[in-house]
This record gives sequence, structure tokens and C-alpha cells, in this order.
Amino acid sequence: MKQRNYSIDFLKLYFALIIAVWHTPFPASFPVFDTSYVVCMFFILSGYFLVASFDSGKYRNPWDYTMNRVSRIYPYYFAAFLVMYLYTQRNSGLRTLVLEFFRSVPEMLMVQNTGIFSAGLNYPLWQLSALIVVSHILFALLGWNRQVMLNAVCPVVGICALNYYLRVHVRAELPGSPFIETSLLRAAAGLCLGMTLYEPVKRVLKHLEESSCRCMPAVVSAVSLFLLPVLWTNRMTYNVLLPFVGIMICMLYSRSIWANLFRSSKWRWMDRLSLGIYVNHAVVARIFEEHQAICEGIPLPSDLVYLAVLIPYCIGMMWLTDRLVALGKKAAAGAV
Repeated sequence: MKQRNYSIDFLKLYFALIIAVWHTPFPASFPVFDTSYVVCMFFILSGYFLVASFDSGKYRNPWDYTMNRVSRIYPYYFAAFLVMYLYTQRNSGLRTLVLEFFRSVPEMLMVQNTGIFSAGLNYPLWQLSALIVVSHILFALLGWNRQVMLNAVCPVVGICALNYYLRVHVRAELPGSPFIETSLLRAAAGLCLGMTLYEPVKRVLKHLEESSCRCMPAVVSAVSLFLLPVLWTNRMTYNVLLPFVGIMICMLYSRSIWANLFRSSKWRWMDRLSLGIYVNHAVVARIFEEHQAICEGIPLPSDLVYLAVLIPYCIGMMWLTDRLVALGKKAAAGAV
């Protein structure tokens, strides 16, 4: 059996840490880049792997694909929402508690950011909500006509949607019109661009695997080392984002030092930790923001203090959620 490559899980963990620090008032003491690019790269990578999931044949229909994803993440998503709800309403009366709970029903259903509802209490999860909704639609369209989608629809939708977002929204954002309102547009742009990348990148990877050149791993590794300063010096632009992600996938999945490094099962924990940080960081960031003066008085970089609290908290929340889910399944089995 072919051993799994955990390099993408490492990338997701790095992205989650960047987003987690970005939502605090503290400057980062480790190499980061603008979260706008992180979000866009996350959508592009998700689009690429959406096609891979479709081609795998594991899913019978779009609902099978969507429910498989939702069932995996929803317990952690709901637990994080519940903690944020209780924290933000800790000083509220009963009437406000009930009203806010019913206002949060769309967020509990993961449809809070589909252009109809507000960002929600656990606001960073707009990205997850938009990703689930748009991925379901695109998966269904792949079943309709894969070739037309990958060679015509996805390139046009991706380029036009991203161009619209950049021109109308990023350059002319108006008060009272937050970026969250374009969440489906942002998701559609990135996902379609990632789907467009799938066939070209697949061909390049095949060529790299079949190449008899012994120096190919060294060449791919050298290219990856050249790309690192682009990430760490904030030289990334939307103009080079798509080819950059394509090269990055080739770097991580070809015969490079990175692919060999992450083919060990010892890295399998990164996927869960990245999910835990992503869904749980908002409440910790809010607490640190409310006590910013105290944090800045500690003789250590504030972002590292924040992460030192955040990571154990996320691990604990994931563990507790797993235990509660297991107890629920046991009780349900006993009732039957």
C-alpha cells in the first residue's frame, strides 16, 4: 500500500497558525504572510483535492461527498461554537441568551456565510461554511461533465470571480459592506482555480515520477528553497498566486526532500491539530485581546504566549469532543 504524504497536513497546520495569530492584536514573531493569500491558497488547494476526491470514486454522489466531510468536522465545529456562544453571552440575561441562540441557528447549520446571514459568533469559520456549500455544488457539476468543468467552466468562473473580487471589493471596500458578504464568491474563485490546476499539475507530477534523471529530486528541492523567501518576505501577489500553488503542490508531491520527509506516519497528528486550531482559536484570541495589557507585560513575545495557551486548549477541546461523541454513540447503541 502506498504510504500517505503528510506534507499538505503540515501546510494546513502552518496556515492555521498564521490565521490564529492574525486574529490577535499581537505582531507575529515567526515568518508569516497576509491572511488574504492564506485564505485564497486554502481554497485553491481545496479545489485541487476536490477533483482528486471525485476521481477516487469513493463517493456515490455530491451528498455522499458533502456529508462525509461534514460528519468528520461537525462535532469539533459545534463544540467550538458552543464555547464561543457561552463566553460571549456570559453576562447576558435569559431573554438575550435565548434570542442570541436562535439568531445563531444558521451558524449551527454551517450556512451562516452564504450571502444571507452574518459572520456569526465564531467568525473565522465563514471560510469553512463557504467551502462546504460551494464544494457541494462544484462536485455535482463534475458529475455532470468533468471535461467541460475542468477545461471551460472552472477557468472562466475562477478568473472572472477573482478579478471581480479584487477590483470591486479589495480596492473599494465600503463601510458597512464587510468582506464576509462575498464569502461564496471568494470560495468559488479559489476552488475553481484549484480545479483548473488539477490536470496540468497531475501531468507534471507524472513526468517527474517517470523521469530517469537522477538529479530531479535535487532540482525540485532547490526550486522549493527558492520559493520560501516569497512566502516569508511578503512578496506574494495575486498575480503569481495560481502558479505558485501549482509549483508548491509539485514540490510537496514529487521526489523532493519535502515529500520524503513527510511520508512518515509520525506526522498524522498534524491534520487534527490544524482543524483544532482553526475552529477553536477565535475564543482564545478574544480573551487575549480583552487582556492585551496583561499579555504585553509578560517578558515574552505575546504571540508565542498566546500559542502556548492555544495549542493545549485545542488539543483538550478535541479530546473532550471525541469523548463526548463516543459516549453519545455508546448511549445510542444501548438504546437500540
